[in-house]
Amino acid sequence: MAPKQLTAQQELDAKRNLVVVVVGASQCGKSSLLTSQLFNVFSSFYAPTLDQVFLAPAPASHAHLAAVTYVDVGAGAGASDRFVPLRVQGCDVVALAFSVVDRASLEHAVFRYAHYAADYRKPVVLVGLKTDLRGPRESLAERTAEVIAWEAERYAARIGATEYVECSAFSEDGLADVFEALMRAALGEQPRFAKDGGK
Repeated sequence: MAPKQLTAQQELDAKRNLVVVVVGASQCGKSSLLTSQLFNVFSSFYAPTLDQVFLAPAPASHAHLAAVTYVDVGAGAGASDRFVPLRVQGCDVVALAFSVVDRASLEHAVFRYAHYAADYRKPVVLVGLKTDLRGPRESLAERTAEVIAWEAERYAARIGATEYVECSAFSEDGLADVFEALMRAALGEQPRFAKDGGK
C-alpha cells in the first residue's frame, strides 16, 4: 500500500515542533494529565510543579507532525507573573486546566490565565480534569463546587476557546480527546466559539 499523501499544509506542519502550554490552579490535575497521556502513569502523589517540559511524539491522528512539546507551568506564588507570559508567548496553543469538582479552579483558570492567551493571540482549549471524582456528594458545599459540562462550555465560549473538553487522568476516560482537541486548536482545524458577550 502506498504511503498516505500529505497535503501542502501537512508538509509544512511536519517541520514544526508544536508547543502546548498547560496552565491552571495548583492541584487541579495538570501534571497527572500529562504523565497519564505521555507515560501511561497515574500518581495521586502531589508535588508542586514550577516549570516542567516534556517532548513527545504527536498523537496518532497527527502523526505527520515532527513532535510536540508540552509545558506544565506551575501555579505557585508569583508563577504567573514570571513564567506564564514567557511560555504563552512562544506556544501554539494554551490548555486552561481546572478540576471539575472545584469551581474555584475554573474561575482561577479563566480569570487569572485566559488574558495571557488573548494578549498573545493564542488559541485556547478549556480542559476539565478529574471527571472520575464527579458523583453523589454528601454536603451542599461539595455539590455546589462541582462544575457541570454546560457551565464550562459557557465559560469556554466567553473567553473565545476553540472548545471545551474534559477527562479523567485516572480512568483515562476522554484523555485522548483532550490531546486531539489541543492539536486541532494548535493547527487551526477547529473554529472558535462565537463569543456570547459575557451573557
